[in-house]
Amino acid sequence: MKATLDDTSFGQQTDACSEWFESALRGDEAAATRLYQHCVPLLRGWLATRLSETQAADLAHDAMVHAFRKHAQFRAGTVFMPWLRTLAWHMALNQIRDDAREQSRIIAWVDQQRLQDVQADNESETRFAAMDRCLFTLPEAQRQLLHLHYAENKPARPSPNLRAAPVARSPSASIASARKCDAISAPWKQMMTIW
Repeated sequence: MKATLDDTSFGQQTDACSEWFESALRGDEAAATRLYQHCVPLLRGWLATRLSETQAADLAHDAMVHAFRKHAQFRAGTVFMPWLRTLAWHMALNQIRDDAREQSRIIAWVDQQRLQDVQADNESETRFAAMDRCLFTLPEAQRQLLHLHYAENKPARPSPNLRAAPVARSPSASIASARKCDAISAPWKQMMTIW
C-alpha cells in the first residue's frame, strides 16, 4: 500500500519561489542560490518517496536545471513548486522508461547470444556427424592413413595392401597415381569444406 503524501509544504512559500525564479531569470545570482537551496531539498524529499535516494537527488538537481531551460513555459503568477514538481516527475517517468527499454535491449542481446551459442554447438555436432559419416565410408586402409596423419602426426605412408599395382615410371602412370591420391583425399577435402 502506497502512502499518500501531504503536498501542502510546497505551497508555503510559492510566492517567494516564483519571485526568486523570475529574479534569477533576470540575472540575480542571490535569488538563484536561494531558489536552489530552498526548492531542491524539498523536491528531493518528494521524489525520494517515489524513487531511490540517488535517483531523487540526481533528478531534483536536473529538474531545477531543466526549469531554467524551460523558463519560457513558466507563466508569471504561476505557483513555482508544483510546476517544478511536474517537470521533475515527467523527467523521472522518462528515465524509468529509458531504463526499462535499456534493460529490455540487454535481455534481448543476452538471449540472442545464448541462442547463437546453442546454434554454434548444434553446428559443431552436425559437422562432426558429417565427418564421421564421411570417414566411415572410406576403406579401412584410408582411414588408417588419415588417423596416422591427423591424430598421431606421423607421416602417412600407404600400407602395402593399398597399392593395387606396382609404381610405374611413365608420366601417364604418375598422372594415374595422382588421380588415385586425389580420389582418396576427395572425401576428406569435402568433409573439411563442410567443417
